[in-house]
Amino acid sequence: MALFLTKIDPTKPLIQQGPFDCILHKLYDSDWKQNLQDFASRNPNIPIIASPESIDILRNRISMLETVSKLKINNTGVPKQITITEEFVNHGGVVFKVYVAGKYFRCVKRKSLPDISEEKLVNLKGSLPFSQVSNLAAAGGGEGCKFEKTEMPPESLVKELVEGLKEELRLNLFNFDVIRDGKNKENYLVIDINYFPGYAKMPDFESVITDFLRDVVHKDINCGDN
Repeated sequence: MALFLTKIDPTKPLIQQGPFDCILHKLYDSDWKQNLQDFASRNPNIPIIASPESIDILRNRISMLETVSKLKINNTGVPKQITITEEFVNHGGVVFKVYVAGKYFRCVKRKSLPDISEEKLVNLKGSLPFSQVSNLAAAGGGEGCKFEKTEMPPESLVKELVEGLKEELRLNLFNFDVIRDGKNKENYLVIDINYFPGYAKMPDFESVITDFLRDVVHKDINCGDN
C-alpha cells in the first residue's frame, strides 16, 4: 500500500483541503478544535487522530497520572504528587520507554537519573527541587554493565498497561515512561505520558507507523475520536 502524506494548512478550513483518508494532528488551540469539529460533522467516516479532548488529558500532569491510577493494575502505580514537583523514587538509573501505535507497541530502556542516598531522600522528604533534578541528570544514571544487565519489565505487564491506557485515554499514538521501584523490584511506576511523541528512537518506527496508518484507513483500528 502506497502512503501519501499531505501537509495541512491549519489556518484554512479543513473542508477546503484534502481529500483525506485520515487526519493526524498535534494542535491544541480553540480555532483548530473548531476546524476539526466542522470537518468531522461533514465527514463522520474519516478518522481523526486524535480528539482534542483526549489530548488535553495529557497536557495536565495531574489528570495524566490520574488516568494510570484508574487502571487498578497489580504492581503498578504513580509517584505521589505535590504542587511544586513529584516524589523522587530511586529506580536504578534506568527508565523504560513504551511506544504505542495502535495495536503495536515497543518497550526500550534508556539511562535516567541516578539513585540518591536514602538519608538524602529523608532530608528532602522524598521530593527534589528542579535545580537538583537537573544536577542529577547531568551526573548520569544507569551506567556501564549495570544498565546493560537491567531486566526489561514483564511483557505481560507492559501489554496490560498499553491496553488499559489506550482504553482510558482513547488514544492510539502515545508513549509512556515507566520506572522500577528501587525499594520493591516487583513494582513499577508510570511517571510520564506523551501524545504523538517522536518515534525516531523506536525500533522499526517507519514500518510500525506505516502499518498503523494503514490499519486506521482500513478500519482495523477504531480511533474512537469522531
